[in-house]
Amino acid sequence: MIGCLVLFMVAEFAVGIVLYQQSVGLMVTGNLIINEQHELADLENTLSFIKDAETGQRGYLLTENDSYLLPYSTAIATIPTMLNNLRKQTEGEAAQRVLLNKVAKLVDGKIAELRQTITLNKTEGREAAIGLVNNNSGKIIMDEIRTAFATMEANANNELNRSRALLRSRTERYLCVFIGLAVLGLGLLCAFGCLLRLHAKALSAAKSLERELQQKLVERSHFLEQQAELLNLTSDAILTRELDGTIRFWNDGAQRMYGFTKEEAVGRVSHELLMTQFPMPKDDIAGEVMTVGHWEGELTHTTRDARLVTVASRWRLKPASKGHQPSILETNTDVTEWRRADKSISAAKERSLIELKRSNEELQQFAYVCSHDLQEPLRVMANFSQLLARRYKGKLDDNADLFIGFIVDGSKRMQVLINDLLIYSRIQSREQQLHEVDCSRVLESALANLKMAIDESGATVHCGQLPTIIGESSQLIQVFQNLIANALKFRAEASPNIDISAERISDAWQFRVSDNGLGLDMKFADRIFLVFQRLFPKDQYPGSGIGLAICKKVVQRHGGRIWVESEPNQGTTFYFTIPVMITQNKDKDKVGKCLAA
Repeated sequence: MIGCLVLFMVAEFAVGIVLYQQSVGLMVTGNLIINEQHELADLENTLSFIKDAETGQRGYLLTENDSYLLPYSTAIATIPTMLNNLRKQTEGEAAQRVLLNKVAKLVDGKIAELRQTITLNKTEGREAAIGLVNNNSGKIIMDEIRTAFATMEANANNELNRSRALLRSRTERYLCVFIGLAVLGLGLLCAFGCLLRLHAKALSAAKSLERELQQKLVERSHFLEQQAELLNLTSDAILTRELDGTIRFWNDGAQRMYGFTKEEAVGRVSHELLMTQFPMPKDDIAGEVMTVGHWEGELTHTTRDARLVTVASRWRLKPASKGHQPSILETNTDVTEWRRADKSISAAKERSLIELKRSNEELQQFAYVCSHDLQEPLRVMANFSQLLARRYKGKLDDNADLFIGFIVDGSKRMQVLINDLLIYSRIQSREQQLHEVDCSRVLESALANLKMAIDESGATVHCGQLPTIIGESSQLIQVFQNLIANALKFRAEASPNIDISAERISDAWQFRVSDNGLGLDMKFADRIFLVFQRLFPKDQYPGSGIGLAICKKVVQRHGGRIWVESEPNQGTTFYFTIPVMITQNKDKDKVGKCLAA
């Protein structure tokens, strides 16, 4: 209410200031108009006195009667005073001052000319004086005086018109301001009355609000008590503490988990009470909480009866609020039994891995022994079947020759299959010898191994820049050799055109081997990488069907993957990746140019 009174007084004071400023403006404008009017009058009077002086001089020259010199004498005595008045009235008017100075000089010249003619008339006679008048020097000066006075009068009239317009504008503004301020004052009085009524209503509303707040505080207190009871129902340990660890809340779950009562825990430092074992420096955890507002991890606590419990701990920062310091809500879930179970599972998993490794080693050894030990009896069978074919071909019936041919062909294919199976088993069984491998040199070796097949097919091999990677050169030669051999074998009618390139994609080198051959249906894209899987008849395209399986095994051993993209009769493109390994040196990305066939 006091504020409203002060506001009303300030508004009235502001109204008085505005009215005073408008009144001062009107007075200043009125003074300007009066000054301009005086200036015009003095200009007119000064010019009139100069004319009177000239008229008196002319009358004296014509009559030689000294009585005609009275207007002249009066003008000569009055003109300096008039000029001084004009100087005061034109203060601050630069243009008028310049013209006034010019007029003063012209008037001095005119007075001198008049005085000279009068003196000549008295000393040398009327003829000499009239002769001086007739040379027109006085007329020229008088014309310049009239022109200057006309300019000054025009300027004074313009300034007078501007002042009158300003006076009208300020008068109108004063009236508008006066009316507006009167309306404002009336409005302020009405507003003051309304404020008085509103103040009364506000007091009533404040009392009502106070009663409502008290009711809400009671309800809030009941709600918090219910929440505290709910927190006590959980099996998790929930505590709130200050930033230094001092416990301020300790629920029943914490009492059940650790054995300390609320009275024993509240006011103690949590990590000292529970002898907390942190997974990282405590200050680092506190810094993370203050930075991101939360932290989660596992802690080891000691209970009242000296048992160690492992808990999944979740910390949440509650920022400072009005009247409250920042605090931390800590929720701990007992995961001791889970961790014991995890350890048991990990131990069982480790035993299973060891068993699986042993089983794989035995399986690889079995495959090697089978393929190796089968070589001798198969070789005997192949040799004797070939000997039987040479000696008895044409001596027995046609069926016998056909059967002997089946035996020879089967033994040869069995030898190829066993040799390829032996190669496949050695890829996994032999310890990997990783070193820097220049893929350009690897490709050159593969091309050299396939030189005869390339020449026979008339193939063209284009090779881009290939990198130096970490790998096993002999196995990588097998990859390039098998992929290029596939392109040569499954060619179309046109001469094979094989393109080989590589590019760095993220943390791996991606190699690309494409051809213009027969292509394949993408529904067989996974099948072709299986052992002994063929898409074409063996009588048309020889081979064991294990080459792409070997490529897949080698690429996987190097940590990469291999896949195919193709369409029937549109050629085939094989992709495989080799990761950029950490053991590579600073030249890991260097590339070299292979010699294309």
